[in-house]
Amino acid sequence: MRVSFGGSMDLPAILDFVDFGRDFIIAVDVNASVLIREIAIESGVDFDEDLRALVIDHMSDAVLETEGDHTLNATTGLGAPVLFQGIAHTLNPTSSLVLKVLSAFPSAYSADPKAKLLNSPLLPGSAISLVSIVQV
Repeated sequence: MRVSFGGSMDLPAILDFVDFGRDFIIAVDVNASVLIREIAIESGVDFDEDLRALVIDHMSDAVLETEGDHTLNATTGLGAPVLFQGIAHTLNPTSSLVLKVLSAFPSAYSADPKAKLLNSPLLPGSAISLVSIVQV
């Protein structure tokens, strides 16, 4: 199927686009559509099920105040300091095509910063991927 700008954008069309050897980049935030999340799952990337969840790290927070939601995190990777604010994802261990580029510190977790944390977070510490790549 040939997709042009303004053409059909559904999961099969995008997977065909990739299967034909073309490249694409996806940047995801908390407002990611169902289609973007489906593409990620097909590529071996799983996002937190809580659509309001962000990466929180009280130890690596980039803001020096004790107040705030601790979602602007200072991490290291890619040869330089990196500021990250966004959603967490994990990599499907059965996919050999997805690689973690930048992970969270062990003190990080994924949760809704506006809600009281009642249970242990499902995505803890360095299991959280902040940036990943998929090669096909």
